[in-house]
Amino acid sequence: MPLMALSLLLFACGESEKVEEPDVDAPTVPALSFPTADLACTHYELEFRWTTSTDDSAGIIRYQIDISEDGSFGSIDFSDVVSGTAATFTLEPGITYYWRVNAMDGNSNKSAYSPSRMFYTEPEAGTNTLPTIPEIGSPTLGSTVSGSTVELSWQVTDEDGDELLYDIYLGADSTPELHTSNVNGNILEVPVEAGTKYYWRVVAKDAQQGVSVGQLWHFNVQ
Repeated sequence: MPLMALSLLLFACGESEKVEEPDVDAPTVPALSFPTADLACTHYELEFRWTTSTDDSAGIIRYQIDISEDGSFGSIDFSDVVSGTAATFTLEPGITYYWRVNAMDGNSNKSAYSPSRMFYTEPEAGTNTLPTIPEIGSPTLGSTVSGSTVELSWQVTDEDGDELLYDIYLGADSTPELHTSNVNGNILEVPVEAGTKYYWRVVAKDAQQGVSVGQLWHFNVQ
């Protein structure tokens, strides 16, 4: 084989084996919290929540949220860039949506997008009364408790008399992740660790797929 042809072959092989290095300066990928996968919503003004990203670089982390009827996000129905870990949009009824979030730091380093989630809005508004917003029972807001377990309790009513199930979000972060889903009843005993501040939230779901999201509560374990 002529020397020039051999040189070109070696150059081509070197190019094909080149591997793109990951962006080590980018923030971590945020995890989606709410709405949960395959959730049916009759409340069209919906608050989307996700976890906080971390970044070794200086600068404030911002998040871009995209909501689309297209699972491949070829077109975007709603989008925003926010500095917090929540954003609210007024959606259309009777639509299947997909959503995703990525993070960007002050140096314009971007994380990959989170895995997307699908949810949908019910087609008929006003035919179902949503459960009331969950109210705290125990531990009371900001209280200090002791022990290796804590009994969480809350109160919700439903004007239609629908059976209610609850998703409980709990964690040591101010954006707690889903701890237990489809709790039948308004009491849940959870394990805790001493010296930790816990945040929790209750999402009430009725038999007509109506959803009411409770406020963020917290308690301390001594």
